[in-house]
Amino acid sequence: MPILGAVLVGGASRRFGSNKADAQLDGVSLLDHQLHTLRSVPVDCLAYVGGERRLAIDPLAGYVDDAIVGVDTTERSSLLGILAALTYARDRECESVIILGCDVPLVTTQTLQQLVAALSGGAAERDSISAFDIAVASSNAEHAHWSIMAANVSALAPLRAAYEQGERAVHRAAATVRVTRLGIGEDEAVNINDQITLVDIAAALRGAR
Repeated sequence: MPILGAVLVGGASRRFGSNKADAQLDGVSLLDHQLHTLRSVPVDCLAYVGGERRLAIDPLAGYVDDAIVGVDTTERSSLLGILAALTYARDRECESVIILGCDVPLVTTQTLQQLVAALSGGAAERDSISAFDIAVASSNAEHAHWSIMAANVSALAPLRAAYEQGERAVHRAAATVRVTRLGIGEDEAVNINDQITLVDIAAALRGAR
């Protein structure tokens, strides 16, 4: 099934102090790092969602504005970015999308592949109906990481309906669709919220080589 790989870059990054998508991790921007990870899954097309159009990145990665026609987008949120990615996937006839935040650089290709596989829930490939609409990474029973997920385009309509009814929290909007969780380690789900975490991750990556 055609898969879109999408990186969410639209956050304000107030705690970080600058746009996280442009922050450098061993000489590569976090956005480029995540696009490279998605490309290794592999995916059929790439995109980055939100923020401003960038020229100095992978030319094959499309830019997706998170201002969706017909939706009130005055208040930016992760849910809005997910809706924009799903809309872009639908318009390009992709059946599913891997959605990855720009600030979770330790996610592995294997995890992303497992998220896509989890959408089928082990159902036979001949089945036209997937077992789940969303597969989300979870480091424990209580903590789902909505910046590390895969979703079928079937999730678009119910998630958009929840958004239009005023919902802005991803986990509550996702209660309207079929969700499965994939367990991952806490280390893999580390989120870069400040400069110190970025420095620590860069040092850990260098030490692992």
